[in-house]
Amino acid sequence: MIIAGKSDIGLVRVNNEDNYIIVNNQDDNTLMLVCDGIGGSKAGEIASLTAIKFMAHAFSHTTNFTTVISAKLWLEKNLRLANDEVALFAEQNLEYEGMGTTLVGAMIFNQYTIIINIGDSRAYILKDNTLKQVTQDHSLVNELLNNGQITSDEIDFHPQRNVLTNALGIASNVRIDLLEVNQYDTLLLCSDGLSGYVSESIIERILNQVGNVEVHLNQLIQVAHEAGGYDNITVILAERGGAYE
Repeated sequence: MIIAGKSDIGLVRVNNEDNYIIVNNQDDNTLMLVCDGIGGSKAGEIASLTAIKFMAHAFSHTTNFTTVISAKLWLEKNLRLANDEVALFAEQNLEYEGMGTTLVGAMIFNQYTIIINIGDSRAYILKDNTLKQVTQDHSLVNELLNNGQITSDEIDFHPQRNVLTNALGIASNVRIDLLEVNQYDTLLLCSDGLSGYVSESIIERILNQVGNVEVHLNQLIQVAHEAGGYDNITVILAERGGAYE
């Protein structure tokens, strides 16, 4: 499997509040995470970096995940510790009060992959040339959609389309979604700088084109720029058919 990531400030923002990590543990399992910070000024950047650094350090020292259950229990425990770490930093530094971050990720083993989701950054899988979103956005508009109060056509134009209902570091009872996927050709993690401005059909077309991971990453960043580049853009791709890079 070939894994690579890229983060881009976009064309409008003055700083990049996204952060990402690709890290292996002592058993050569892989954890990859994308975090999109919230809180304004540099608070979002600090929130996303705090979460990334905590999880990367914790995972790099792990070994012996013998079952899916043990891996999920580890994730639950350490994501809640990361949540506390972000909240504590904000508590001790009042200028960062209210900061938080989304977190979407994947823990990759030989036989299975665990998808992680907190917030509205997204995970997609490509299988048999078809792209599918595998995470559910923790957002107000998604709740309204699920409750039948708005239609999918109204989401992009809703005045509260950017309101999150869940994020890391905001509340002690953070919601953590964990799901297992086994069959895919490509796994994509991204912040909403890509998914919020580029259609799934365009993403699908790019991932199905001939080219290596770096080519696909650059093309995804480019189409986000062409859509306006209004937000920071971060993408990680894991593609079958090669060694980790």
